[in-house]
Amino acid sequence: MDSLNAVLTLVFAGLVAVATIVIARATNRYVKLNASLVEETRLLRKAQTDPRISVYLRPQELTSVIVDLVVRNDSQAQARNLTFQIEPDIYYFQNQKLSDVDFLQRIPSLQPAESRILPMWTGYWKSIDDSENRIPDTVTIRVTYQDVIGNEKTDNFPLPLRSYSHGENWTGDTALDKIAESLKRLEGTAKKCLEHLQRQQD
Repeated sequence: MDSLNAVLTLVFAGLVAVATIVIARATNRYVKLNASLVEETRLLRKAQTDPRISVYLRPQELTSVIVDLVVRNDSQAQARNLTFQIEPDIYYFQNQKLSDVDFLQRIPSLQPAESRILPMWTGYWKSIDDSENRIPDTVTIRVTYQDVIGNEKTDNFPLPLRSYSHGENWTGDTALDKIAESLKRLEGTAKKCLEHLQRQQD
């Protein structure tokens, strides 16, 4: 009888130990799962409250010589107090600096999916510091902005100007001269055709 009790006690103790291990493992898995859910919830909330700004060049569909400079809020959260630093600064149109563009100085607020767009003619791009006015290979725009509770973030966006340029810095006069010259040629050709038709009629 004593031996039977001893065996039952041993079996019971073994079952208790196994149950304890199972419960401990289940509790550990629950804790990890709960922690994972909490982290996912935190990341989701962060994604919904953290603004994400992008700055890029986008060629227009109708012409290859006009490129849009786009500043866009790609997130689901509002971005506030956007400020910009441009290195190196360039002329984007005649003697107008890129840093002088209104929305590249400060944007008080940029809503989700909202953009600011500046169309630029690539032929007018030229360096400010280079005496030969060559186009820089890359211009980097640094954007500093805040979320709705004031947390600050800074991102750098290198813009590959060289890959969008045509290797030629046109000035407004040169471009207009080329257009005017073409029109004069067309006008001359039309006059010759008209004179030839008039002679045939005579």
